[in-house]
Amino acid sequence: MKLIFFVTFGTMSIQLFATHGLLEDSRNGGEAKVQRQAKEVDVDVRRTKGGIEFRRVNTEDLVKFGVKDTKKFGEAWREPDSKEKNGVIWGDMAKDEHGKIIFMNQEKAMDYCKKMGAELPRLEDFIRLSELLGSQPGTVQTTKGGVFSGYSPQILPNLVYEKRGGSDFWSSTEHPRQDEFPRDDRVGRYVYTFPGAWGYIIALTGRNYEGCATRCIVRVRR
Repeated sequence: MKLIFFVTFGTMSIQLFATHGLLEDSRNGGEAKVQRQAKEVDVDVRRTKGGIEFRRVNTEDLVKFGVKDTKKFGEAWREPDSKEKNGVIWGDMAKDEHGKIIFMNQEKAMDYCKKMGAELPRLEDFIRLSELLGSQPGTVQTTKGGVFSGYSPQILPNLVYEKRGGSDFWSSTEHPRQDEFPRDDRVGRYVYTFPGAWGYIIALTGRNYEGCATRCIVRVRR
């Protein structure tokens, strides 16, 4: 989808296609003509500060990649492919029919994604996402918090949300050393979560906790 803007100010007419171009101002009888070199704005691409492109995925392509419920999957953006692997398509956060965030425990989150033909992101997916969104490669910590300079969460929809000062999303990855934490069946096993507002990974979230958000992914397979 392309956007073209037309703006008129009194006798001065501007045809605006982008923010840069050739500005030509000639006056004749008190009337001003303004012309700008035309350039289309592609709204199906979002770029990070580092120039990494995420591309919008339409519903037809989501179906081809196996998504059974494109409405629940939500606004979809594909991260760039790498030499090692094909890209991942990120969906929006889980919401009800009124647009309210659905909070759930990790088991329900995994089932939520599975039923629509998607999956809950792994720890490695969130680490890669954080780095693609501006965190310096190799600096993402998996057990200690830290806000990374250059991180651009606004690239994906609703990666930042307001809830008790948090923005945590479930991952499907358990912490490998469960014996380091106190055992409590009410809490459940500890898994990694991703605070979308800050771009780092934390552990220490019991999988039975009903207060984390969910977003699903689809792996692009050729």
